Amino acid sequence: MVNLGGLQRGDYAAKTTQVFGEVGHHFAFAAGALEPFANIAYVHVDGGINELGVAAVTGSATIATTYTTLGVRGAAALTDTLTARGTLGWRHALGDITPVAALAFQSGGAAFTLAGSPIARDALVTEAGLTLAVAPKRFAGCFLDWPARRPQPRQCRQRQF
Repeated sequence: MVNLGGLQRGDYAAKTTQVFGEVGHHFAFAAGALEPFANIAYVHVDGGINELGVAAVTGSATIATTYTTLGVRGAAALTDTLTARGTLGWRHALGDITPVAALAFQSGGAAFTLAGSPIARDALVTEAGLTLAVAPKRFAGCFLDWPARRPQPRQCRQRQF
């Protein structure tokens, strides 16, 4: 049995760049609306790892991914103040889909690569929710969205239009 003891400390620095754009067209109907849309997002994360201690590692991690989404949003008035909203789309990831860190122990030895869980190359994007008009041009809403392969209820939010 090996017994290692000591204080571990680390310094982690990451820089993130994000660019996003979207186009869509709104079609209004008697009881609701539809909006087909297409968007593109570029995300670049560049980070450094510098630890101190017995098992300290140093290295860097970079991931650059472009996401495109094609879909449709819809809304239907249920009452004068309550509206049902939904989104259905397909998201495609281009570029790096597996986060990778190039690391080495500071005490020496061969460098190694550590890979994280990959993101889905293709994913279903869904959102369903309700908005309630609480005042003129003020809405409170609660939405559930599933941006990937595993459902994760995400947020309730208030919007001002």
